Amino acid sequence: MDKNKAITGDYKAYVQTLSPEERKYLSTILFYEDGTGQHAVRITIGLNGTVWRHVLIYDRNDKRIKTIKYASGDYHS
Repeated sequence: MDKNKAITGDYKAYVQTLSPEERKYLSTILFYEDGTGQHAVRITIGLNGTVWRHVLIYDRNDKRIKTIKYASGDYHS
């Protein structure tokens, strides 16, 4: 869906920095854009009963300016 090669390349490189276990349980990647030209990528990983979100935020020049990681909930198998 995302047509921007710089952002796509960056988020894929970011995923490669995650542990093998995190990469194994990666569930969704969503792309966002606001009205000012900024973008964000949200990566969701379910690991050991916790849902983790990694949010990569990009400026108008497609340079990552912030990375946020937080637990957004839990799940039970």
